[in-house]
Amino acid sequence: MSGMTGITVPALDWDAEDLPTAFRCFRNYVNHVFNGPLAEQNGEAKASYLMLWLGPVGI
Repeated sequence: MSGMTGITVPALDWDAEDLPTAFRCFRNYVNHVFNGPLAEQNGEAKASYLMLWLGPVGI
């Protein structure tokens, strides 16, 4: 994740009281990361990042 140096890794709190709001915040942050530090990555690489960030619960 060399493009992520100094950037907080996106994480979804699956135990959040308000999961829809937590997901919206997660999605918003992921969009910023994909349009910023990881903009040069292809779709397959971005999908891999997303699966890692969602963790076993989200896959």
